[in-house]
Amino acid sequence: MTQDQINFIRGLDPQGIDGTISTVLLDKNLANASFETVLKFLVQRLFQEKLYLVQQNIELSNKSFKEN
Repeated sequence: MTQDQINFIRGLDPQGIDGTISTVLLDKNLANASFETVLKFLVQRLFQEKLYLVQQNIELSNKSFKEN
């Protein structure tokens, strides 16, 4: 990847709070990876994380509803 491409990925998380993006940026072989491969990885991983959070939200909402 070029430095511009790495900077693009870094710009997705300017505060450095997303562990998935940070993990990618810390990979010592990042410069040798293709931009497309890295973006595919990020899209897949972040989508999985989103699905997990949605499921957790549904479960917590259902639990809260049942308690009331």
